[in-house]
Amino acid sequence: MDGLRRVSINCFGFGGTNAHIILDDAFHYLAERNLDGKHHSVNLSPPTTPSLFDFGIEVSSQPSDLASNETPVPPAQRHKLYVLSSHEESGISRLCAAYSLYLEEKSSPELHDDELEQLGSNLAYTLCCRRSKLPWKSFLVSPSVAKLPSQFEEDFWTPVRSSQTPNIAFIFSGQGAQWFGMGRELLRFERFSKSLEEADGYMKAIGSEWSLQTEFLKDEDTSIINLPQISQPLCTALQVALIDLLKYWGIEPHAVVGHSSGEIAAAYALGALSREDAWKLAFHRGRLTSAIKYRSPNLKGRMIAVAISREKAEKFIGNLEGGTAVVACINSPESVTISGDESAVLELEKVFVAEGIFARLLKVENAYHSPHMKVIEYDYLQAAQDIQVLEVAPGRTMFSSVTGKSIDSQGLGPDYWARNLVSVVNFSEAMKCLLHCKNVKPEILLELGPHAVLEAPLSQILDTETRSKSRPVYVSMLYRGEDAVATSLEAVGHLWTHGYPANLELVSER
Repeated sequence: MDGLRRVSINCFGFGGTNAHIILDDAFHYLAERNLDGKHHSVNLSPPTTPSLFDFGIEVSSQPSDLASNETPVPPAQRHKLYVLSSHEESGISRLCAAYSLYLEEKSSPELHDDELEQLGSNLAYTLCCRRSKLPWKSFLVSPSVAKLPSQFEEDFWTPVRSSQTPNIAFIFSGQGAQWFGMGRELLRFERFSKSLEEADGYMKAIGSEWSLQTEFLKDEDTSIINLPQISQPLCTALQVALIDLLKYWGIEPHAVVGHSSGEIAAAYALGALSREDAWKLAFHRGRLTSAIKYRSPNLKGRMIAVAISREKAEKFIGNLEGGTAVVACINSPESVTISGDESAVLELEKVFVAEGIFARLLKVENAYHSPHMKVIEYDYLQAAQDIQVLEVAPGRTMFSSVTGKSIDSQGLGPDYWARNLVSVVNFSEAMKCLLHCKNVKPEILLELGPHAVLEAPLSQILDTETRSKSRPVYVSMLYRGEDAVATSLEAVGHLWTHGYPANLELVSER
């Protein structure tokens, strides 16, 4: 039937209660009033323009700002987030069994792929946005409706009981974890892609000769992401884009901690720096560190991560036969990063291998947080002179890996960023201070960076500083080699199950 559909419903009760309701179909009701809304009404009139329906949590379209890029965005799987809640723990299993059966009955062989996708999208949207949030919660992320019945039976996360909003601390990694393709699937989210587009434009305006967006889309053979002038601004731009995406989804931190250059993004998440100043600090840090080999050709630096304490590391350093090195980063009570002359670092690597000590050379060509950085300290300070420190909203705190203590936003001026470049990274002490701070003591640690590189150090710190009952939950937005949409939706799922009121309706936008 063409046009408006209308139905009249009435009820005449024996007790004298009479009711008469007239209902119009949602499609025409909204169209006549120029309103948008989510509905299942179908327009039976002859089509004039394509109809767009927005259901479920999926990302499949390519944003217009990247559509003309020389390197097209690779096709992504349509991952969706399915959330579940119940009054009791066992109720989650019953819900999963019911939805599994429902999908098996609905997924007939006659359905086209688009119809299957809409079936999954409808279910995801309904679970996220049209169900009460009960105490016991669980979730799963799936790329395929065909896999959903078995996933509901086997792959849903262990139910969690939550009723209060938890404190979240954002944890930011520094350089060394970058890899080609990191986060690229998230380009389907407009807020993420727009942030990277604006970062690209800003960096070109202050002197960048390369395209941030193009580098994000290169394959492993053509990527030059490990060059410092590329990796530093790219990692910070990625972290800023993740912050922007999370903020759009209603997820903001109570506290922040950054490891090395990760403090730049941490200061932005805190609200102490603008995006432009964060991008500027990262760009000039990358530009100047890449110039060290030209300014001081005799300085060849390397860094190595080692699974030993600071005290033990300094003993090994004291026995070096040639070159100099220092403990550059105290990652945890049993994990440090050593930085210095390439000859010294390679000598230490051989010693650690012989001693059976875990050691891994980092993918950087400079000796960060060592005397090598003194070559560019003054120039970096000058490049940072015009950054503006902003007033931070009440209730947020940054814990500095330069001082190992909480820091006021006014302390994050140009001098601080020069100190960040040359000083020892005391990440372990900064985390210890965070974990014992009563005002912002976190229940969730969310790592923002190219990979979950801080998971192991954080686990060691938590083993030392927390009891099992008060141990925060660790979650990472991205993992090396994994689909960024899938891992990010899983991160949101974990936050939701632990009681954080993420805006799942905004997460569900295409």
